[in-house]
Amino acid sequence: QFSELVALLDTPGLEPLKAQLADPALAVTLFAPNNDALPDDIGQTPVDDLNRVLEYHVLTTVLDPLADGDYDTALQGEQVTVDEAAVTVTGDSTTANILGDVLPSGAGVAWEIDAVLVPPAP
Repeated sequence: QFSELVALLDTPGLEPLKAQLADPALAVTLFAPNNDALPDDIGQTPVDDLNRVLEYHVLTTVLDPLADGDYDTALQGEQVTVDEAAVTVTGDSTTANILGDVLPSGAGVAWEIDAVLVPPAP
């Protein structure tokens, strides 16, 4: 269900992000787009843009299931809102539904989502 996201993290230039996510001591929440959520052409996105989008899916805290509230993204410093079973990017530029159970991942957790969170334009 996440094989395309895992393959995407192998993109040259994303090694620092992949290393951060692989750090067993890093306690974060990852909003992980499932395979159906990733567009077919996402691998052709310029690496700087791809890194910015993927970093937007990481929060600096481990969220309990359905922990409603506003949270800063760990690596982008923007905000996302978690409300019941959805996550929304500040300014409503993207909303993704949270699917299934929270998955343990190192010291953090991963939440499966059905869309790619797109940060607001700089």
